[in-house]
Amino acid sequence: MVLEIRGAIKRTLLMLPEHVEEIQNLRREDEQVEKADLDEQKLEEIEFALQRLRATTYQ
Repeated sequence: MVLEIRGAIKRTLLMLPEHVEEIQNLRREDEQVEKADLDEQKLEEIEFALQRLRATTYQ
C-alpha cells in the first residue's frame, strides 16, 4: 500500500490538477459499496444475531 501511494504521488507531479482530481473522484467511486437489498427474513436474522451478541456481551 505504501509503495502504491508513493508511486501515485510521483505520478501526480507530472499531471494536470484537473486530471489528479478526476482520478481521485474515480477512486472514491470505486471504493463506494452499494447497499444490499435485504428482504424481511434476512433483516430479522440480522436483528436476532445482534440481540444474541448484545446478550452475550453484557453478561
